[in-house]
Amino acid sequence: MILSCFFFVESSDLERNLYLAGQNLSKTIVEKIKKELEEIYQTDEYFLDEVETILAPYWEELTDEEISQILIESFQTFDSEQQNFIEKQDLIRYLTSFGDMPLTNKDFQIMFSLIKTSNRFDYQQFVTKLCSLEKKKKKKKKKKKSKKKTKRTIT
Repeated sequence: MILSCFFFVESSDLERNLYLAGQNLSKTIVEKIKKELEEIYQTDEYFLDEVETILAPYWEELTDEEISQILIESFQTFDSEQQNFIEKQDLIRYLTSFGDMPLTNKDFQIMFSLIKTSNRFDYQQFVTKLCSLEKKKKKKKKKKKSKKKTKRTIT
């Protein structure tokens, strides 16, 4: 993911962050990953891309599009009227009161900083930005345009 190089993960928060990312690894595996990170980087704070390298063998191989679909479906459970947005206060209430590891204010600050938000959280826009789908769509359009240009010059 494109945002990975901008965020730190502390060793003490690794299990929680993995859980929030949908990676429900056993405590044994999390401890093994922590040990490996500490041996390599000799610190207890890591950039996400450093953690990703070590985690890769443990992750399910999902494409950005598949992850996007899972996230959209998850947000839709809170969007009872299927409007593609959730009131921010409702989202905060839902995600701080459900599950084993509810989100913190810092988690929400990061989420809301990724997109322009008012009182409504546009989860479609958030997921597109988070999964870098916006850039991929632009690249596909550019490729199509360049193919059209080459066809025109040939004829």
